[in-house]
Amino acid sequence: MENFYYPLPMDFERAIKRLEEIVHLLESEDTPLEEAISLFEEGIKLVKDLKETLTRAEERVKELIKRGEGIFETKPVELEEREEGELPF
Repeated sequence: MENFYYPLPMDFERAIKRLEEIVHLLESEDTPLEEAISLFEEGIKLVKDLKETLTRAEERVKELIKRGEGIFETKPVELEEREEGELPF
């Protein structure tokens, strides 16, 4: 099985693009099983890293709102409808 690593932290946009590539490859019937497993592992790591990045960004935004207005409230974010196979981020 192929190991993957990123020598430097991947920026958010590049990580999203790579995740989209992985999804496309996993959806392909031409991807061999071992490669698919490796891609899946890479995708799981990317999703985890992206979630952490989004959580940190959300906390920064909340702090900025709190500082800027003096009053802090959290409102649910409405998700846009997406087409089948489209990533949720």
